[in-house]
Amino acid sequence: AARILQLAADPRANARQLADIIEQDPGLAAQVLRYANSSLYGYAGSINNLQTAIARVLGFEYVLNLALGFSIGKSLRVPLDGPFGLDAFWKHAVYAARLVELLAQQLPKKLRPPRGTAYLAGLLQNLGRLVLGHTFQPEFFILNRFAQANPDMPTCELEKHVLGVTHDQIGAWLMEAWNLPAELVVAVRHHHDEEYWDQHATYSQLVLIANRVLAMRGLGETDQPGLPPFCLEMLGLDEQQVVDTANSLFEKAEELEDLARRLAA
Repeated sequence: AARILQLAADPRANARQLADIIEQDPGLAAQVLRYANSSLYGYAGSINNLQTAIARVLGFEYVLNLALGFSIGKSLRVPLDGPFGLDAFWKHAVYAARLVELLAQQLPKKLRPPRGTAYLAGLLQNLGRLVLGHTFQPEFFILNRFAQANPDMPTCELEKHVLGVTHDQIGAWLMEAWNLPAELVVAVRHHHDEEYWDQHATYSQLVLIANRVLAMRGLGETDQPGLPPFCLEMLGLDEQQVVDTANSLFEKAEELEDLARRLAA
Protein backbone atom coordinates (compact mmCIF):
# COMPACT_ATOMS: atom_id res chain seq x y z
CA ALA A 1 0.00 0.00 0.00
CA ALA A 2 2.88 2.40 0.77
CA ARG A 3 4.30 2.19 -2.77
CA ILE A 4 0.88 2.72 -4.31
CA LEU A 5 0.36 5.76 -2.08
CA GLN A 6 3.71 7.14 -3.26
CA LEU A 7 2.71 6.57 -6.88
CA ALA A 8 -0.64 8.28 -6.33
CA ALA A 9 1.22 11.38 -5.12
CA ASP A 10 3.49 11.47 -8.20
CA PRO A 11 2.01 13.56 -11.06
CA ARG A 12 4.41 11.86 -13.51
CA ALA A 13 3.28 8.33 -12.64
CA ASN A 14 2.35 6.10 -15.56
CA ALA A 15 0.70 2.77 -16.33
CA ARG A 16 4.00 0.88 -16.58
CA GLN A 17 5.03 1.95 -13.07
CA LEU A 18 1.63 0.99 -11.70
CA ALA A 19 1.74 -2.41 -13.42
CA ASP A 20 5.25 -3.02 -12.05
CA ILE A 21 4.06 -2.44 -8.48
CA ILE A 22 0.94 -4.56 -8.85
CA GLU A 23 2.86 -7.43 -10.46
CA GLN A 24 4.91 -7.81 -7.28
CA ASP A 25 1.75 -8.95 -5.49
CA PRO A 26 0.33 -11.95 -7.40
CA GLY A 27 -2.93 -11.85 -5.46
CA LEU A 28 -3.48 -8.18 -6.26
CA ALA A 29 -2.53 -8.70 -9.90
CA ALA A 30 -5.05 -11.52 -10.18
CA GLN A 31 -7.80 -9.33 -8.71
CA VAL A 32 -7.14 -6.52 -11.18
CA LEU A 33 -7.12 -8.93 -14.13
CA ARG A 34 -10.30 -10.54 -12.84
CA TYR A 35 -11.94 -7.11 -12.83
CA ALA A 36 -10.75 -6.31 -16.33
CA ASN A 37 -12.17 -9.59 -17.66
CA SER A 38 -15.43 -9.28 -15.75
CA SER A 39 -18.71 -8.73 -17.55
CA LEU A 40 -19.16 -5.81 -15.15
CA TYR A 41 -17.02 -3.74 -17.53
CA GLY A 42 -18.17 -5.19 -20.82
CA TYR A 43 -14.83 -5.53 -22.62
CA ALA A 44 -15.16 -7.88 -25.61
CA GLY A 45 -11.99 -9.90 -25.42
CA SER A 46 -9.58 -11.57 -23.05
CA ILE A 47 -7.15 -9.51 -20.97
CA ASN A 48 -4.06 -11.37 -19.76
CA ASN A 49 -1.65 -8.61 -18.75
CA LEU A 50 -1.88 -5.62 -16.45
CA GLN A 51 -0.81 -2.93 -18.91
CA THR A 52 -3.62 -3.90 -21.26
CA ALA A 53 -6.07 -3.99 -18.35
CA ILE A 54 -5.02 -0.46 -17.43
CA ALA A 55 -4.82 1.01 -20.94
CA ARG A 56 -7.82 -0.60 -22.64
CA VAL A 57 -10.38 -1.45 -19.99
CA LEU A 58 -10.13 0.17 -16.58
CA GLY A 59 -7.87 3.20 -16.93
CA PHE A 60 -4.90 4.38 -14.86
CA GLU A 61 -6.78 6.23 -12.13
CA TYR A 62 -9.33 3.46 -11.70
CA VAL A 63 -6.70 0.71 -11.34
CA LEU A 64 -4.66 2.92 -9.01
CA ASN A 65 -7.67 3.34 -6.72
CA LEU A 66 -8.62 -0.32 -7.03
CA ALA A 67 -5.12 -1.43 -6.07
CA LEU A 68 -4.99 1.07 -3.23
CA GLY A 69 -8.30 -0.10 -1.81
CA PHE A 70 -7.45 -3.79 -2.02
CA SER A 71 -3.96 -3.26 -0.57
CA ILE A 72 -5.19 -1.25 2.39
CA GLY A 73 -8.00 -3.69 3.12
CA LYS A 74 -5.79 -6.77 2.87
CA SER A 75 -3.15 -5.28 5.18
CA LEU A 76 -5.51 -5.42 8.17
CA ARG A 77 -6.15 -8.77 9.87
CA VAL A 78 -9.70 -9.19 11.13
CA PRO A 79 -11.74 -12.30 12.06
CA LEU A 80 -13.76 -13.70 9.16
CA ASP A 81 -17.05 -14.30 10.94
CA GLY A 82 -19.61 -12.08 12.62
CA PRO A 83 -21.67 -9.07 11.50
CA PHE A 84 -18.49 -7.00 11.18
CA GLY A 85 -16.05 -9.75 10.17
CA LEU A 86 -14.07 -9.85 6.92
CA ASP A 87 -16.70 -11.85 5.03
CA ALA A 88 -19.40 -9.27 5.77
CA PHE A 89 -17.01 -6.37 5.22
CA TRP A 90 -15.90 -7.37 1.73
CA LYS A 91 -19.34 -8.46 0.57
CA HIS A 92 -20.81 -5.09 1.45
CA ALA A 93 -17.72 -3.23 0.20
CA VAL A 94 -17.72 -4.65 -3.33
CA TYR A 95 -21.46 -4.12 -3.79
CA ALA A 96 -21.34 -0.60 -2.37
CA ALA A 97 -18.26 0.38 -4.37
CA ARG A 98 -19.75 -0.70 -7.68
CA LEU A 99 -23.11 0.89 -6.88
CA VAL A 100 -21.49 4.20 -5.92
CA GLU A 101 -19.53 4.08 -9.17
CA LEU A 102 -22.68 3.44 -11.22
CA LEU A 103 -24.67 6.16 -9.46
CA ALA A 104 -21.81 8.64 -9.85
CA GLN A 105 -21.92 8.17 -13.63
CA GLN A 106 -25.57 9.29 -13.61
CA LEU A 107 -24.98 12.60 -11.84
CA PRO A 108 -25.10 15.95 -13.64
CA LYS A 109 -21.70 16.68 -15.14
CA LYS A 110 -20.88 19.49 -12.68
CA LEU A 111 -21.31 17.08 -9.75
CA ARG A 112 -19.91 13.91 -11.31
CA PRO A 113 -16.80 12.59 -9.53
CA PRO A 114 -14.09 10.50 -11.20
CA ARG A 115 -15.34 6.92 -11.25
CA GLY A 116 -12.18 5.52 -9.66
CA THR A 117 -12.45 7.86 -6.68
CA ALA A 118 -16.17 7.16 -6.38
CA TYR A 119 -15.46 3.43 -6.37
CA LEU A 120 -12.79 3.76 -3.69
CA ALA A 121 -15.12 5.86 -1.52
CA GLY A 122 -17.63 3.03 -1.52
CA LEU A 123 -14.99 0.35 -1.05
CA LEU A 124 -13.24 1.92 1.95
CA GLN A 125 -16.17 3.63 3.66
CA ASN A 126 -15.96 1.16 6.58
CA LEU A 127 -12.17 1.03 6.75
CA GLY A 128 -12.36 2.11 10.39
CA ARG A 129 -14.11 -1.13 11.24
CA LEU A 130 -11.15 -3.12 9.91
CA VAL A 131 -8.80 -0.94 11.94
CA LEU A 132 -10.86 -1.58 15.08
CA GLY A 133 -10.85 -5.33 14.42
CA HIS A 134 -7.12 -5.38 13.70
CA THR A 135 -6.10 -3.26 16.68
CA PHE A 136 -8.65 -4.10 19.38
CA GLN A 137 -9.52 -7.76 18.82
CA PRO A 138 -11.10 -8.53 22.25
CA GLU A 139 -13.31 -5.43 21.99
CA PHE A 140 -14.11 -6.27 18.37
CA PHE A 141 -15.30 -9.72 19.46
CA ILE A 142 -17.59 -8.08 22.04
CA LEU A 143 -18.85 -5.63 19.40
CA ASN A 144 -19.85 -8.50 17.13
CA ARG A 145 -21.67 -10.21 20.00
CA PHE A 146 -23.49 -6.98 20.85
CA ALA A 147 -24.52 -6.53 17.21
CA GLN A 148 -25.90 -10.07 17.06
CA ALA A 149 -27.84 -9.54 20.30
CA ASN A 150 -29.11 -6.07 19.32
CA PRO A 151 -29.82 -6.20 15.57
CA ASP A 152 -32.00 -3.06 15.65
CA MET A 153 -29.44 -0.87 17.42
CA PRO A 154 -27.60 1.53 15.06
CA THR A 155 -24.02 0.48 14.41
CA CYS A 156 -22.47 3.76 15.53
CA GLU A 157 -24.31 3.56 18.86
CA LEU A 158 -23.00 0.03 19.38
CA GLU A 159 -19.47 1.17 18.64
CA LYS A 160 -19.70 4.11 21.02
CA HIS A 161 -21.07 1.84 23.74
CA VAL A 162 -18.35 -0.80 23.37
CA LEU A 163 -15.36 1.22 22.15
CA GLY A 164 -16.11 4.87 22.83
CA VAL A 165 -15.41 5.72 19.18
CA THR A 166 -17.06 4.97 15.83
CA HIS A 167 -15.69 3.36 12.69
CA ASP A 168 -16.28 6.50 10.62
CA GLN A 169 -14.17 8.57 13.03
CA ILE A 170 -11.33 6.03 13.10
CA GLY A 171 -11.38 5.58 9.33
CA ALA A 172 -11.28 9.32 8.63
CA TRP A 173 -8.43 9.86 11.10
CA LEU A 174 -6.39 7.12 9.45
CA MET A 175 -7.03 8.46 5.95
CA GLU A 176 -5.95 11.92 7.02
CA ALA A 177 -2.79 10.46 8.57
CA TRP A 178 -2.04 8.73 5.26
CA ASN A 179 -2.65 11.97 3.34
CA LEU A 180 -5.37 10.39 1.22
CA PRO A 181 -7.57 12.78 -0.80
CA ALA A 182 -10.01 14.96 1.13
CA GLU A 183 -12.88 13.52 -0.92
CA LEU A 184 -12.23 10.08 0.58
CA VAL A 185 -11.85 11.45 4.10
CA VAL A 186 -15.26 13.13 3.77
CA ALA A 187 -16.88 9.99 2.34
CA VAL A 188 -15.60 7.90 5.25
CA ARG A 189 -16.35 10.46 7.96
CA HIS A 190 -19.84 11.49 6.85
CA HIS A 191 -21.38 8.49 5.10
CA HIS A 192 -23.97 8.17 7.89
CA ASP A 193 -24.82 11.90 7.90
CA GLU A 194 -27.44 12.95 5.38
CA GLU A 195 -27.29 16.53 6.71
CA TYR A 196 -23.64 17.01 5.72
CA TRP A 197 -23.49 19.31 2.71
CA ASP A 198 -20.10 20.93 2.99
CA GLN A 199 -17.08 20.40 0.72
CA HIS A 200 -16.98 17.06 -1.16
CA ALA A 201 -20.45 16.11 0.12
CA THR A 202 -21.20 14.45 -3.22
CA TYR A 203 -19.00 11.53 -2.16
CA SER A 204 -20.48 10.98 1.29
CA GLN A 205 -24.04 11.33 -0.01
CA LEU A 206 -23.48 8.85 -2.84
CA VAL A 207 -22.16 6.34 -0.32
CA LEU A 208 -25.09 7.01 2.01
CA ILE A 209 -27.64 6.49 -0.77
CA ALA A 210 -25.90 3.31 -1.94
CA ASN A 211 -25.93 1.95 1.61
CA ARG A 212 -29.61 2.73 2.05
CA VAL A 213 -30.67 0.95 -1.12
CA LEU A 214 -28.43 -2.03 -0.36
CA ALA A 215 -30.00 -2.27 3.10
CA MET A 216 -33.40 -2.36 1.40
CA ARG A 217 -32.11 -5.48 -0.39
CA GLY A 218 -30.94 -7.02 2.90
CA LEU A 219 -27.24 -6.23 2.49
CA GLY A 220 -25.60 -4.25 5.27
CA GLU A 221 -27.18 -2.05 7.89
CA THR A 222 -28.40 1.54 8.00
CA ASP A 223 -29.35 3.98 10.73
CA GLN A 224 -32.48 5.11 8.87
CA PRO A 225 -34.76 3.23 6.46
CA GLY A 226 -35.56 4.43 2.96
CA LEU A 227 -33.82 6.81 0.59
CA PRO A 228 -33.32 10.42 1.77
CA PRO A 229 -35.36 12.75 -0.50
CA PHE A 230 -33.17 15.79 0.13
CA CYS A 231 -29.98 13.93 -0.81
CA LEU A 232 -31.57 12.63 -3.98
CA GLU A 233 -32.70 16.12 -4.91
CA MET A 234 -29.29 17.67 -4.28
CA LEU A 235 -27.59 15.05 -6.44
CA GLY A 236 -30.17 15.18 -9.22
CA LEU A 237 -31.24 11.55 -8.75
CA ASP A 238 -34.68 10.08 -8.27
CA GLU A 239 -35.65 7.09 -6.15
CA GLN A 240 -36.69 4.82 -9.01
CA GLN A 241 -33.44 5.56 -10.83
CA VAL A 242 -31.46 4.46 -7.77
CA VAL A 243 -33.55 1.33 -7.27
CA ASP A 244 -33.24 0.39 -10.96
CA THR A 245 -29.46 0.83 -10.79
CA ALA A 246 -29.30 -1.42 -7.73
CA ASN A 247 -31.46 -4.03 -9.47
CA SER A 248 -29.09 -4.07 -12.45
CA LEU A 249 -26.17 -4.48 -10.03
CA PHE A 250 -27.73 -7.53 -8.41
CA GLU A 251 -27.94 -9.18 -11.82
CA LYS A 252 -24.14 -9.45 -11.50
CA ALA A 253 -24.37 -10.91 -7.99
CA GLU A 254 -22.44 -14.08 -8.82
CA GLU A 255 -19.35 -12.16 -9.93
CA LEU A 256 -19.54 -9.74 -7.01
CA GLU A 257 -19.92 -12.56 -4.50
CA ASP A 258 -16.92 -14.34 -6.00
CA LEU A 259 -14.81 -11.20 -5.75
CA ALA A 260 -15.84 -10.67 -2.13
CA ARG A 261 -14.96 -14.26 -1.20
CA ARG A 262 -11.51 -13.95 -2.78
CA LEU A 263 -10.81 -10.68 -0.99
CA ALA A 264 -11.84 -12.12 2.37
CA ALA A 265 -9.76 -15.29 1.91
